[in-house]
Formats: sequence, C-alpha cells, structure tokens
Amino acid sequence: MDDECFVCLDREPKGDLHALGCACRGAGAWAHTHCCVRAAERRASQQGCKSWSECPTCSQVYTGKTRKALAERWWELVRSRQEQDEERLNAASNLATCLAGDGKNAEAECMLRDVFTVHKLRQGDRHAATLAAACKLANHLHKQSKSIEARTLFRQVLEAREAVLGSEHPYTMLALNSLACLLHEGGKSEEAEQTHRKALAVWQREHGPEHPTTLDVAQNLAACLTWQKKHPEAEELQRGILASWKHLKGPAHPKTLAASEDLRISLNVQEKFAEVEQLQREGVAVVKRVHGVAHRDTLTAQRHLAISLYQQGKFAAAEQLLRKVLSGRKQLFGDKYELMQNDTKVIGLSLVKQGKYAEAEEILRETVLLSQQVYGLVHQRTLWDEHNLGWCLWTLGKFNACEPLARKVLAGRQELLGSEHPETLGSEYDLLLCLHQQQKHLEAESIARKLIVSYGRVYTMEHVLTLKIRDVYAECLMHEGKYQEAVETLSEVLAVRKRVQGEVHFNTQSTTWNLAKSFSKQQKHAEAQVLHCDMLKACTLAYGPDDPKTLDAWQRMSQFMQTRTKTSAGMQKRPAEAAMHSQQHATDKRAKRALIKQESVGADLTHEAVSSNASQGQSAQRMPLPTSAAPVTLSEVLALGDLPR
Repeated sequence: MDDECFVCLDREPKGDLHALGCACRGAGAWAHTHCCVRAAERRASQQGCKSWSECPTCSQVYTGKTRKALAERWWELVRSRQEQDEERLNAASNLATCLAGDGKNAEAECMLRDVFTVHKLRQGDRHAATLAAACKLANHLHKQSKSIEARTLFRQVLEAREAVLGSEHPYTMLALNSLACLLHEGGKSEEAEQTHRKALAVWQREHGPEHPTTLDVAQNLAACLTWQKKHPEAEELQRGILASWKHLKGPAHPKTLAASEDLRISLNVQEKFAEVEQLQREGVAVVKRVHGVAHRDTLTAQRHLAISLYQQGKFAAAEQLLRKVLSGRKQLFGDKYELMQNDTKVIGLSLVKQGKYAEAEEILRETVLLSQQVYGLVHQRTLWDEHNLGWCLWTLGKFNACEPLARKVLAGRQELLGSEHPETLGSEYDLLLCLHQQQKHLEAESIARKLIVSYGRVYTMEHVLTLKIRDVYAECLMHEGKYQEAVETLSEVLAVRKRVQGEVHFNTQSTTWNLAKSFSKQQKHAEAQVLHCDMLKACTLAYGPDDPKTLDAWQRMSQFMQTRTKTSAGMQKRPAEAAMHSQQHATDKRAKRALIKQESVGADLTHEAVSSNASQGQSAQRMPLPTSAAPVTLSEVLALGDLPR
C-alpha cells in the first residue's frame, strides 16, 4: 500500500493522511484533508451540491473524515446566506447527517428541525422537499428513541404522499414501511402487522415477489409476526425470503446470511433445535469458505452453532466448540475483548450441565471479573454473570458464598430497574431460597411475605411464580412451628394448582407432600393419609402403576405409613415403660397404693374412651392402614381414596 495522496500524488506529509472514504482503490486510497476540500471547491461550479458529498470518479458518497471535512467547509461557505437559500438548506442537512454520525445528536436534531421548518414555510406541507426533510427528521428522532414524535411525522408524510403521489407510489410505500416499523417498535403490533401486509401486497404487485425491497418488507412483516408469537406463519415467510435471497444473490451474500439468521431465531423460539443446528452448520460452512477459518464472522457463526448444541443438551460438543471460538477471538482481539465474557459464560454453563462444577466455578468467576472490567460493577450483563456464578455455587451447595452474590445482584437490579421489575423480583426470590437453605427462616419468612404481595401485584395471586413463593413461605412457617398458618396457606395453593395445573402436575404433587407433612406435624394423620391416597390414586390413573411418578407416590406413602406406625408404637410404649419404672422403684406401701390407684383410673378412662368411640358409629369404622409398601391392585388403590375426609 502506497501512502500517497490520491489527489496531489505527494508522498511527503502535507497534513494528516487519511482514508479517502469512497470506492476508489478500496482501502488503499489516501488523501489530505485540504486536498479534498480544494478539489471540491473547484468542482462546485460544474457539479453543484454533489461535489461536496460524492466522489467524481466512482460516484459513491464519501464517508469518514473526508465527508466530515467537506460538510464543514461547505457549511462555512454558505451559512451567511439567507435561511431560504436552497444550497444553504442542502449544506445544513448534509452537515446534520455528519453530526449524527459523530454522536452529536442534539446539534443534528436542531439543524434538521430548522431545515424542515424553512422548507415548510417556503414550499408548503406537501412539497417533495418538505416531505423529504420530514422523513430525515423522523428517522433521526427514531434513533434517539423519540418514537411518538417520529410516528406523528411519518403519518403526516404518508397522508401527504398518498394525496399527491398515490397510495402505490414507491415513495408512499417507503413511508408506509417506515411507519409500520415504528408502530412495531412502539408495541402496536396489530396495527404494524396490518400496515406491513398492506405495504407487502403493493410491492409484490408492482415489483414482483423477489424484488429486494419486497423481501425487506416481507422480513419486517416476519419480525412483527414473531413478536406476536405467530411463529408458524413467520417461519413460513422467512423460509420463502431465504430461498429468494439464495436465488438472487447466492448462499454467501450478506442478505442471504442475514435471512438465514432470522430463520434460525424463529426456529429457536419454537425449540426446533435440530433444524437450527442444521441451518447453523450450513452457515458455518459458507462463512468459512468465504472469509476463512480465523475470520470474526466465522467465529461468530461457530458460536451460534455451539449455543444450538447447548440447547439440545450436547454440552460436551458445545464446550469444545466454544473453547475453539474463544481461542480464535483471543488471537484476533486480545485477552480482554468485549465479547470474551459471553464466550466464557457459555463455557461455564456447559461445564455445570456436565457436572464439572469446580471447573465451571473457576470459569464463571473469570467471566464476572471480565464483565466488571468491560461494563462496570453495576451493569445488566455484570449482574447476569454474577447470577450465573451464584447458580453454580448453589448447585455445589455453597450457600454461604451464594448469599452475598444474591444480595449484590438484588441491590444492583433495584438500582437499575426498580423494586418491582421482574428481574429484580427474581433476584429477591433467589435470595429467599438461599436463606431458606441456610435455615435462616425468620428473614426468609419476612422476604416471602413481601414477595407474595409484590408478585400478586405485578402478576396475579394465582400466577405460577406467586404460588412457588407461597410454597416456600409455608415451609418457613413449618420450620418455625406455625403449622396451622402453613396448612391454610398450602391448602389455598393446592386448590389453585389443581384447578390451573391439574392434579398430577409436579408442582401440585410438591404442594400435596408439603401439606401432608404439615398435617403429620400436628398429629393429624388421617388428613395426611387422605392426601397421600388421593395423590397415589391420581398418579396411578394418569400414568399407570409402573410409572416413576406412581412409584414415587408409593414410596412417599410407604414412608408416611412407617413413620406413623413408629410414632403410634412409641406413644404406646412410653406409658408402659414409665409404669414399669414406677413399679421397680416403689419401696413403700404408699407408693404401691398410688400405683394401684393410677392403674385403676387408667382402666376407667380406657373404658370410657372405647364407649365413646362405639357410640360414634360410622366415625369409628375407618379403613385399616397398610403397614408397608407391598404391591396392591388398582382396585385397592382406588378404594384408598374413599376414606372419610
């Protein structure tokens, strides 16, 4: 590459050389700033405004330092003219574009508003120049997330172009497509979908189904459908778009690769991971052939393939491929490039899924340090990486180390997102579980009470997350001996779960076991037995007698019966042992008389209790309890469910 000025052909430094910023010689064209400015001044009398923005040789719009220098010089020459001067308006609009590219959005917006106002006063609301200025201002407002004002401007432009140019003019359709995109981003998905469909129908009729703009509009419609969770229709549309781009541009064109990526996302949402993997493998092969093995696009495609493998449970293959990607990116960008923590994070999660917890913990700690260096201590990505590290520590049973991380993530999300954001509530739930595992039930109960109210307000009291928290809250109450309150809470949760999730859902089963345990703690064995029998009956009918879920219900039933049998035997054994002890240590007649009297009173009381039970009739005739987990028939299981409640 020769470092010589493309204009003056001088190799001596007469100012800073920089890239020319057009298609001439590609990246090998260099120029002095003052040479480009002088050349544009000489051409201005012949080419007019184009001399300040386009290369006379390749007719491409300048970029970078060249465009900025030309825009500033042009504005310097014409800014003293009257506001309604045509060239002054063009120079202001051109400079505003450069300012926006440099991130000076406030200055750019001010200039674009001035240009739009002058055009509107000078030429009217429906003049082509006024509408073009309105579109430019609306696009700039959209980039600054000022969507409401941008939508208003695009609606005005659309109405004017429909009135002046007709509803099927290309300019009208461009305005319609832009408005549809803004509606979609503003959350008005249904209106956006109708607008996209209207624009797509016109482009297909006027230009054909494989026109590049038609395909772009179709892709916008597919994105809108995906947002509304109309995944089958979006997938069908994206498959057609991908096939059209392959036919028009070939498999290695950027548009084809982008369409393939959009289809991958749609399939991924539908959990069609096998198809996603096949699509990713095809994409990796194409990118590798075009760019080579060590190109960043190749590494990005391989990373997406690794994530597809991870989603299918192929954790070892995902880990191996991600390590290869990480090595390649380190060679390209160094040891602390911005996306390194993303790669190490997925490697760490893959190791967790493989049970390699110690190695996973080490890598996830490295990920947290990288995120803190790149994004700062209180940033969404840093907090997510700390959350993943906490999850790994939780899996290892290191609850003491997990608790400080949970508190830090909670404090960060409260600061960034607010106290009732779903992610903040999720972090508070993580802290609740961590405290519960460490037997810190008082603090856990306090957090659970607060979370139940927050989740009920943000979601509903019958939402699955709210019910989970109420389950944990009831467990805290049981550990504190508040069995009656725990029973009331679990009974309400169980009723909702049966109605919403069904009698054999695993969450329903978990709540049932907890309620039965709470009854047992209060010596209400009959109520606990009814719950066990009902669950065993439901699992047998739903899954069959040999299903693992049914066998688990049998095991729990057996444990309950054995525990109850031991408890009953112990309660009968302890008075007998006390009586024998009294007999052995009685040394005088007074003690013997007291013992005889005690036995007599006990016999009378026993007689009264038996008489009372006999007088109750049906209530005394309960089905005998099984004393072991021996196999029984289905009819016997169904009979167990008919116990008195």
